[in-house]
Amino acid sequence: MVIAQSRASDDGAPCVYRQGAVALAQLIVFKRVELLREMVPKMQKFGILVSGTQSGEAELRVAEETARGVGMSVSPQRASEETISKSLFAFAEQRCNAVLVSIPTHSLKVVGRIVQLLGS
Repeated sequence: MVIAQSRASDDGAPCVYRQGAVALAQLIVFKRVELLREMVPKMQKFGILVSGTQSGEAELRVAEETARGVGMSVSPQRASEETISKSLFAFAEQRCNAVLVSIPTHSLKVVGRIVQLLGS
């Protein structure tokens, strides 16, 4: 199971808008973890693919805190087009039951690559 999210780019936005976007992205990650728990109540571990940006790291912290609160663990991987195959392999190796994809919209090539790899 892969649940993907795109969010505003980290660069070029005025500070106030970026802070609002980061807060919203964190709330969405919180809700996505809750949704995973509802969809697969016995899930113990999921993977999360994040960007290496400050907001990506903040989203990872929210996912980890939320997961701990509902008795799950998280396996994080950093998103890049070059390492996506290794990241997906790592999720499988670590027996993740699902993967949350939380990357900026300018990284949509990564989402395309995920879909391509999962289809093969």
